[in-house]
Amino acid sequence: MGVHWSWGFGNENGTVLTAMGITTQTSTQYTGVTQDYTFTYPGDTSNRYSLKVRGAHPNIKMPPVAFVNKGWVAIAILVTDTYCSDSYGPYPIQVTATAGSTNSTYLSFNNDCSLDLVVGNVFKATGVPVNWNKTWNYVALKYDMSTTTWSGTVYINGAEYISAQTETDTVATAGYFASTGIPHSMRNRLGQIIVWDDLADPGEEIRYVTRLTGSSDDSTFTSGSWSPSTGTDDYAVVGSPFDSSTYTEVITPSNGDCVTIRSLSISGSLGITPNAINGITLHGNSAGLAQEARVRIGSGTPTFTAGSTETIASSTYTFATATTQPENGAAWAASSSVDLQYEVVTS
Repeated sequence: MGVHWSWGFGNENGTVLTAMGITTQTSTQYTGVTQDYTFTYPGDTSNRYSLKVRGAHPNIKMPPVAFVNKGWVAIAILVTDTYCSDSYGPYPIQVTATAGSTNSTYLSFNNDCSLDLVVGNVFKATGVPVNWNKTWNYVALKYDMSTTTWSGTVYINGAEYISAQTETDTVATAGYFASTGIPHSMRNRLGQIIVWDDLADPGEEIRYVTRLTGSSDDSTFTSGSWSPSTGTDDYAVVGSPFDSSTYTEVITPSNGDCVTIRSLSISGSLGITPNAINGITLHGNSAGLAQEARVRIGSGTPTFTAGSTETIASSTYTFATATTQPENGAAWAASSSVDLQYEVVTS
């Protein structure tokens, strides 16, 4: 129970995001990152970006591994002027099933700047108009596709906006999240995305997604002959933003080969103490190899929490989430250090 997946935008273009499985338009006509408006908090030391989003296209689709069939998806969204439109399906939050059912639960803009709630492809309710004009709103959809009674409830800035609505459908066993903006120029700004995996989670509460970059190599928990693309430090070539031209590699991988980087003192790096830490890697392999890999998050000596194992040849993206310190199960503290480890599981 807790945060399942999150994404805070950095200086990655559509080509890099798509390579990571975060599918988006690669043309700057339809999408792109910007710093004209950013969703941030006092004391934030990260280099924040938001995503410019244009309607009439599926502007951003989260990787399938981010999907859960019940819980919450929450976004921060802003519109750069007073224009709203219901044309071309402007869906700020869309949860779509791809197995069991192929229907969606989603929110849709109206011309008066209100939102509709649709559950299982059936319109359910309309909320009151909202001021999106140069104003960040934190929109959360609480949803359930895990039974034959689908449900959806909408919150904006922590308050209930549309009460619970239900519709009969088929249990969803796979799917994806997506977001599409208001049409006619890139008016939308998407600040971040958080996915919670339980209906009991506080998904309506405003939380911030920020980036933590490694500050040193943890050689004690690194195994194998890893070689940075430049310099001698692994952490220096694998930090934010994601860039496939800088990397560290092991030429002849063996089971258990891993590279570990560390970030000291969470609050000193972020200006805030997080509720959860999401570790993400972008990876690749040479043709003909069939490695599997996973990412792990560690604390203390460290003790690690592992994400799912991914076949590198068919997936460029791995992630793991730690809602507490793996060493003891306690909440993350301001003084906590974090290890991110990328491990070859089979070769």
